[in-house]
Amino acid sequence: MLCFYNLFFYIKYPPLTPERCMKYPDEYRKTKLAVYGVRVIDKSDNEIVVKKGNVKFRVYGKMDKIEIGKHVSLKLMFLNGDVFRLLFVHVEKYRIHKIIVSGAVVLFVVILFFRNYTLKYSGYGIFLERNQDNT
Repeated sequence: MLCFYNLFFYIKYPPLTPERCMKYPDEYRKTKLAVYGVRVIDKSDNEIVVKKGNVKFRVYGKMDKIEIGKHVSLKLMFLNGDVFRLLFVHVEKYRIHKIIVSGAVVLFVVILFFRNYTLKYSGYGIFLERNQDNT
């Protein structure tokens, strides 16, 4: 029952996105929302233009840490049209490094696992068998 209620709630009140705010400006004026993983396209003293998917919008506020081409996560307040006010910014400095490090950790664990086990095929399928020491 709770599952159907949550589904109904999600359909009636879908998650708030910048695109939805721009579509219904009167309904969402002065509403706060969080947007993750947007790319900065253009920057001036107190304004940036960011892109999330196919939607571009402008953000006003203090822009000290932000550089063009970086991925950022923003907490915004919708003002009007395609204009938002910046409340909080998090610059994702090591986005590609996170992917490389997590892949290296997974590879390391797999190598450690298969040093002690080998795959054996029999008529019933493929099984893991522990390696025997001959000492």
